[in-house]
Amino acid sequence: MRSLELEPRSPVIFADPSYIGTKRFDTTENGFEEFNGIRFEDMSAMVPFESFSAAKRYTADRRPGHSLAVPWLELERANIRDVIEQALQLSKPVTGGAISERDFQYGLYRHLAGLGEEYNIVFRNAADVFSTQVFRRVGPPMVSVTRHRALSNQPLHVVMPLCGRVDRLTSFLDMLGGIIDSGNNVFLTVAAFADGLNGTQPVADALRGWRHAARARLVLEEGVFSRGRGLMAGAAAVAAVDDPLIFFCDVDMAFTAAELQKCRVHAERGRAVYYPICFSEFNPQLARAQQQGPRLWPAPTISPERGDWRDYGFGMSCQYRSDFGAVSGSYLAVQGWGGEDGALYQRYLSRYRVVRAFDPDLRHVYHGKQCDTSLPVTQYRTCLMSKIANEGSQSQLGLLALAHAGELGPRAYSLFRLPWFERPAVWAAIVLVVLLAASVVLNLYLYCHSRQPVCERVAPPKPY
Repeated sequence: MRSLELEPRSPVIFADPSYIGTKRFDTTENGFEEFNGIRFEDMSAMVPFESFSAAKRYTADRRPGHSLAVPWLELERANIRDVIEQALQLSKPVTGGAISERDFQYGLYRHLAGLGEEYNIVFRNAADVFSTQVFRRVGPPMVSVTRHRALSNQPLHVVMPLCGRVDRLTSFLDMLGGIIDSGNNVFLTVAAFADGLNGTQPVADALRGWRHAARARLVLEEGVFSRGRGLMAGAAAVAAVDDPLIFFCDVDMAFTAAELQKCRVHAERGRAVYYPICFSEFNPQLARAQQQGPRLWPAPTISPERGDWRDYGFGMSCQYRSDFGAVSGSYLAVQGWGGEDGALYQRYLSRYRVVRAFDPDLRHVYHGKQCDTSLPVTQYRTCLMSKIANEGSQSQLGLLALAHAGELGPRAYSLFRLPWFERPAVWAAIVLVVLLAASVVLNLYLYCHSRQPVCERVAPPKPY
């Protein structure tokens, strides 16, 4: 492994994360440890968190007509309101009344069978971010609140394994640059593998040309691409004077500053790691072909025709380097695509509290995927299944399969077309008709005024 500095790095002051003001309000002895001490035997036993806002919850618990963003039922809304009120009331010794219900930003929720309900509720006022843990079982709830001062100043290091994909890297740098411009203390470490004859030079050039090149570091890796080896090399190369917070991320991801806030809030040194479930976009060409043209206005970002939750992917995670070092090892050095993320996730499950949550602020941008036929059977199958799942929805892929089999007629396609009011061609025709009608009326008006005697009604003669 060779570490390459792109530019002389200016001194960096690493802000104290300042997890100060933490206090637990426990009505029973060791009550919090019953929840925080939960560990899972394997991946299938892991219970992920649902994300929720004041209006909706993001979940895989699907209801007809609301498969991804589920509106609250009345009982659910009342329950969440009650949890938020109790969290605010019981946390006043720490917050001093600095937050109220209108400062509620988002929350996470899961139900642990036989134990109770667990909530992570985040408030944000003009100055600080407050994260509260609410554990509720039979009896009074227990609340833990942590006050995060100057959260965006806490250094966060994005570590990205990469082989080629320079065009996508340029888009990623633009996105990350905008977040840094807003005052977020973020750094980028790229572990690059050679891509054919071009090697790693295009990646190095892209990073040198980035306006925040002083915050970037390039680590050159030799041999066949291995994502797990890239993660270990990138984490080891992060320049930090203490135990840094690391966000493992791929070049195909898109996010905002809100996602980085979640990393800082939910990852706890020695205790917890954050594993977001991102929203994966489908092939946009499939949607346009099915609809017989583009939409007049874009569909909602989280919708069945745009994508689905990538709940089978474990590549994105937030953790402290010391925690990663405690579970990493040679098992991560898997060549090619797939396998290393699930192995790492499995290790975390048995030793740490894993915050696994559906995350609407993290998107996987669609791109074509090529599965190398020389991969081992397990990796090749995983790659193909990922390619299929990312290509389109069940209805979109089903239509393609039936069309290929010759079982669809024109009427079947018409059922999936956009309604008339969402089709640009229809509105263009309506506008054209209105303009033609207005033109006819205007021409008649001008004609009548230019031939006043013809158009005016002749008055009858007066009788003598």
